[in-house]
Amino acid sequence: MKLITIGTSHGKPSATRSCTAQLLEINGFYYFIDSGVLLPDYIARNDIPIDKIRCFFATHPHSDHIGCLPAAVYYMDSYFRGEKVNFILPSQESLEFARFFYDKEKRNISNRVSFKVFVEGVIYEDENVKVTAVLNKHMPNSYSFIFEAEGKKLLISGDLNHDYGDLPSVAFDGSLDFILCECAHQKLEIVENIFPKIKAKQFVLTHIGRILPPSELAEYRERSGVQFVMADDGQEFKI
Repeated sequence: MKLITIGTSHGKPSATRSCTAQLLEINGFYYFIDSGVLLPDYIARNDIPIDKIRCFFATHPHSDHIGCLPAAVYYMDSYFRGEKVNFILPSQESLEFARFFYDKEKRNISNRVSFKVFVEGVIYEDENVKVTAVLNKHMPNSYSFIFEAEGKKLLISGDLNHDYGDLPSVAFDGSLDFILCECAHQKLEIVENIFPKIKAKQFVLTHIGRILPPSELAEYRERSGVQFVMADDGQEFKI
């Protein structure tokens, strides 16, 4: 299993970081999480086989996480030729936004594309992966995702409350192989309290730079001995 951090910025892009998107590759199939960047461009430029794309998930309906979702729907509907592709979304408003081009042009979406509005619990399962959504307090209809595949467990935090009080308990129980944790909304004293308690074989930060710049996070890492990686755009992690 491989995770690629396509976009790692906080609520707005920078010269070196795009808005949020991740890609999981499992057994040759592809699962996208969030769409703050133009994923059709990414798919084309990285030669991702269209018929191997299974799902597009969204953690919550903020623009830096779903702003490019309609383009992904339009692209997959126009070019997908294999099994159905699933758009698994956290709210009815997200679904309506995803359908924007079709509703505006009064076009029908083909049966190659399916939509699901989810609530907390298991939201998707196929022969490769099981995905569980855990409600958090970042905003209404905001979730963290637990992916279980190849005997491994991965947590993608999505955006969280400023005190990390809604970080799922799995982050602390020692069962995680990998955590991708946001760090856009928290002050240093919160980081100092929570990071030493996180138990995962790989600890990676994304959503970087809104409150704590990378330099301050690096200084904390050096001083505390807590081991984590600050992900860059396009970085690959083997899990």
